[in-house]
Amino acid sequence: MRIGITGGIATGKNLVAKYFEDLGCYVIDADELYHKLIYPGKPLWRKLVEEFGSAILSPQEAIDRKRLGDIVFNNKEALEKLNRITHQTIIKELEKEAKTYEKRHKIVVINAPLLIEAGAENLVDKIIVVKTDEDVQIERLTKRDNISKEEAIKRIKAQMPLSEKIKYSDYVIDNNGTPEETKKQVDAIYKELVESFV
Repeated sequence: MRIGITGGIATGKNLVAKYFEDLGCYVIDADELYHKLIYPGKPLWRKLVEEFGSAILSPQEAIDRKRLGDIVFNNKEALEKLNRITHQTIIKELEKEAKTYEKRHKIVVINAPLLIEAGAENLVDKIIVVKTDEDVQIERLTKRDNISKEEAIKRIKAQMPLSEKIKYSDYVIDNNGTPEETKKQVDAIYKELVESFV
């Protein structure tokens, strides 16, 4: 079985994915995959530099995600362009990875922030949306990325609203509380998924 974990920026998707990993699931991280795909010289790296210019590169020629983020989160067309260029490549790689690991693991978890936006919901059997209140998101995001409250709000607003994502979900995890409370929800979902195999 393939499970997709998604949600808004800074809602706690990685924490939820880690709890599933602790339970023995194999976790594929779409962000990590993206990092590998945009390694200097790779085809996706070339496409992005071609489209957005060398201003998005660090002195080491790597794509500076903060610079790229500054461009796309301030320009809806640029964000759509970025998504058009990257989504299909990432979906293909996720599919390839999932096929490899589902031979050895009962549950493969795909941790993908843009699972629904990329139109990749058919890639998984069940979708878990991780949600928090917007003020919690803002607080976590400003701390995590060292950005202003205004910038955090802009990034949250640039994404599909959580209320929309929840319409696609099979399960919703409320991550407003403590890590322990979140873990309890993960354990309950995992138990239900495992029982569905019997």
